[in-house]
Amino acid sequence: MKKSHFLMLSSACLIVLGTGFLAGCSQKANNTEAQALVPQKYPVMVAKKGEVTFYPEFSATMKGISVVDIVPQVSGTITDIYMVEGQPVKKGQLLFIINKVQYQAAYEKALAAVASAEANLNTAKLTRDSRAALVQQKAVSKYDAQSSQYSYDAAVAALNEAKANLKKAKEDLDNTEVRSPVDGVCGMTNTLVGALVNANSTNLVTVSDNSQIYAYFSISEDAYLKFARYYKGSGSSALSEMPKVKLRLVDGLTYDEEGRIDAISGIVDSTTGAITCRAVFDNPNRLLASGGSGTIIIPVEIEDQIVIPQTATYELQDKTFVYKVGDDGTATAYAISIDEIN
Repeated sequence: MKKSHFLMLSSACLIVLGTGFLAGCSQKANNTEAQALVPQKYPVMVAKKGEVTFYPEFSATMKGISVVDIVPQVSGTITDIYMVEGQPVKKGQLLFIINKVQYQAAYEKALAAVASAEANLNTAKLTRDSRAALVQQKAVSKYDAQSSQYSYDAAVAALNEAKANLKKAKEDLDNTEVRSPVDGVCGMTNTLVGALVNANSTNLVTVSDNSQIYAYFSISEDAYLKFARYYKGSGSSALSEMPKVKLRLVDGLTYDEEGRIDAISGIVDSTTGAITCRAVFDNPNRLLASGGSGTIIIPVEIEDQIVIPQTATYELQDKTFVYKVGDDGTATAYAISIDEIN
C-alpha cells in the first residue's frame, strides 16, 4: 500500500515547489553555467491548514457468523440423505439418517432391563418389609433383616443404573437422525448413502450461517496505538467512536454494504507484532462467502493540519525536506516533521 503523509508544519504560509523542481535540477546539472542561470518556471502551492481523509487498507479473510462442521455422535452406515448441497437449512432440520437397527435393539434391551430392575426392586422391598416385621417378633435374626435391607439398596442402585443405560440408549437412537444445529447453508459433502461414518470424527457436511459475515484483519501495534489515541480510548469505548468501514472484494469492486468494527483483540501476537480485529457486514444477498478474502478500508479524518503532497517532498538520511520559496523567488530546502499513516 502506498504510504501517505500528514505534514505538520509550524507555518501555514509555506510555499512548496512540486517535484518538477527536483527533476529540473537533476536534468540541468550538466548544462552550461549560462543555461543554469536562466530563470525557470515550476509549479508551487501555498501550504494551509485543512482537513483530509486517508484510507488505510488491511487484508482480510471472511467467515460466516456461524460455521459448524456436522459430525455424527454415533457410528454406522448412512441410510438416507435429506440435505441438498448449497441449499439453506433451518435449525433442527433432518440432514442424514444412520442405520437404526443396532441402536433400536439396544434401546429395547435397555427398556427391558429397566422393567426387570423394577421387578427386582419390588421383590426386595417386600422381603425387607416382611423381615422388618418378623424381627420385631424375634422370628428372624437382625442379621437377616439387615441383609434384606442391603438387598433392597442394591435393587435401588440397579434400577438407577438401568434407567441411566436406557437414557443413553435413547440418546444414541435419537442421534441416528443427524440434524442441523443452526440456520445456514449446506456446503459440499463427500458422504453418500451406504458410507460408514465414525462417531465424533467423520465430517458429514459444513453448515455456514452467512446472513452476516465477519472480516478478520490484523493491524500493527503502532497502528493500534494511533487509532486508540485518535478515538480517545480503547476497547468498547473506541469501537463506538470508529467510523463505518468498507470492503473491497477480490474482483476490485467495493461491497455495497458498509460494515463496522465490532471486536479488537486485547493480545499482541508475539510472532508478528500484530493485533487481530474483526469487522461485521450484513450479507442479505449472500454475495459474500465464508472463507473468502478482501480488503478492509478504514476512513481516517485528520483536522487542523498542514497538508502537502508527498510528491513535493524528498528525503535525505532520516529527515524529510520541501523547498520553501522566499519573497525573492529563491527556493530553500526546509526540514519538516511528518506523521506517517501506513
